[in-house]
Amino acid sequence: MQGDSNYEILLKKKMHSAEIYQNWIYVPAKIRKEFPLGRTIVVKAGKGKISMKVNSYGYMSPETALWDDFVKLINFDKEHDKLVFIKHKDGTLEIAGEKE
Repeated sequence: MQGDSNYEILLKKKMHSAEIYQNWIYVPAKIRKEFPLGRTIVVKAGKGKISMKVNSYGYMSPETALWDDFVKLINFDKEHDKLVFIKHKDGTLEIAGEKE
């Protein structure tokens, strides 16, 4: 991710206490074009790819994997780190963790 000018950071956010409790990520309106409601989106997560389901209320969670597997892929501590939503020039979407 660092030093690569072939991507755009769409959003950085910390998880709200309700998101942490429910193991869901709220998708703000700002990035719903890339993560539309009611759809499943395949995103790059660490060295792998994972299907993320966005429900009709704007909450996203892994569709076919466990939350713990997703967090391990991006080396993410939901209590402290930020989620980074990235769009690459080729259209690939990525979710990464950023250490605080």
